Amino acid sequence: MLGFSVHVLNMGDKLTIAVPADLPLFIIFLLPLLILFGVYREMNTSRGRKKCVVYMLINIVILSMIFTPAKVELDARQGTATVRTVMFFVPRHHVIPLSSVQGAMVKTSELTEALALVLTDGHAMQLTPFDQVRGTDVAAAAINDFLRTHGGVGKPY
Repeated sequence: MLGFSVHVLNMGDKLTIAVPADLPLFIIFLLPLLILFGVYREMNTSRGRKKCVVYMLINIVILSMIFTPAKVELDARQGTATVRTVMFFVPRHHVIPLSSVQGAMVKTSELTEALALVLTDGHAMQLTPFDQVRGTDVAAAAINDFLRTHGGVGKPY
């Protein structure tokens, strides 16, 4: 199975879920981008350069979807949930009260699944992309157990 695994670290009053970027796949798609850049510099026709730019843009979009690391820290002492994600190469940082986290669930699509943090207002923050990430069920169970242990509100999944 291709892909990577979610890391769970529970230290009593603090739970950390880390979703690393799939670096081997990132490198596999980065190499053609470098080759396309070299081909672009050697192109003499405008049509060839346009095609090369289109292929580079497609490759950059694919790279931005592959490179999606995330980290969730649930801290019972401070009562906060810190979510750090990168989507389309743009880092995002959210700090929300732990009381507004209802639980975690694994969303499923045809052949893939994704880890999502469910808030008490009904919204879900997707933490992993829909690809072959292993360990999403273990991470969801760890988050739900942590919330049950530390007096979470709502009904965890």
